[in-house]
Amino acid sequence: MKKLFALILVVAMAFSACGGQPAEKYPPQKMDFGGGDYSWHYFNDNGQRIKYEVFQKDVLTEIHYSEYDEAGNEIKDTVTDPDGNELKRDEITYENGKKTYMVRYRNGVISLEDFFDENENNYLSKLY
Repeated sequence: MKKLFALILVVAMAFSACGGQPAEKYPPQKMDFGGGDYSWHYFNDNGQRIKYEVFQKDVLTEIHYSEYDEAGNEIKDTVTDPDGNELKRDEITYENGKKTYMVRYRNGVISLEDFFDENENNYLSKLY
């Protein structure tokens, strides 16, 4: 009986630690990369890993962005944000040896950085 009670207590504590809410199918994972105001990654319905690092600057929101498939290959075509908005990469610039994608997003412009430079092709895989 004590073992049953202990099991129920552990399950109840685990559920309350999760905020009492059922888990989403692909829950965002809060991450700190020492950069933006907040960062997270999640897996979308296609199993693609998406990572955002967000910087709030007045009315401009700047997002450094990476998207990878299950094999760890970067996806470089049109992308979809967590709200379902389709983002098209209009322009590619280079900043400190890293590719930066500029796209139109809602009423602002977001900087999408792929976090790969020529010397470290698997940089993000080390962070995950």
